[in-house]
Amino acid sequence: MPSVADAIVRSLHDAGVATLFGVPGGGSNLDLIEAAAHAGLPFVLTATETAAALAALAQAELTGRPGACLTALGPGAASVVGGV
Repeated sequence: MPSVADAIVRSLHDAGVATLFGVPGGGSNLDLIEAAAHAGLPFVLTATETAAALAALAQAELTGRPGACLTALGPGAASVVGGV
């Protein structure tokens, strides 16, 4: 049975996301990164969550496909707002 992480990665793939940018945190983030790797969706480690959002935005602007970023809960989620 597919995991929740597998379902999320499948949804990202179906939406046209080509790369996942971010900073791994606790909880299920590592499961999501592992599921992405198994599905052929590369994960690009960024220095900050803001950088992840900006990288996803740049990729979307350049390719016309949606971008995606991954953050940790709490401060990580707050930090990504600077890139949105």
